[in-house]
Amino acid sequence: MVNIMVGESAGKLLSKVSLSNNTISRRIHHMAEDLNDQLIGKIKEREFGLQLDLICYVRFINDDVMVEDLLFCKNITTSAKAQDLFDILNNFMSENMLDWTKYVGVCTDGDHSMSGNYGRLQTLIRSKAPDALWTHDIIHR
Repeated sequence: MVNIMVGESAGKLLSKVSLSNNTISRRIHHMAEDLNDQLIGKIKEREFGLQLDLICYVRFINDDVMVEDLLFCKNITTSAKAQDLFDILNNFMSENMLDWTKYVGVCTDGDHSMSGNYGRLQTLIRSKAPDALWTHDIIHR
């Protein structure tokens, strides 16, 4: 994640930190999994919207409070074409058993592969969630 967010040089520096104690590494992994499971559990029961860019944020209402949280950060291993981006999102939804019918909105930047109406990410998402609202960039959300 450091490579993606900050850059390879920072990632290489961080990789020099020893996690030779397997207990520490295992605890970090379990904490991250637990936080992810808690977030997925909350959004399974609610309508939710996403902010898609290089990383994916989720917004939903929990106990009458608007919650915004990091949902996932995935490497784009192929191209950044609409179908590739949709496949990443759709796989995440499937792996976490999230219901497309609860998907109510998405916010993306103005990149052509994201926002176009024909054969773009917007169209692919609407094939799964036809009533999802679409907003352009974070300011318009």
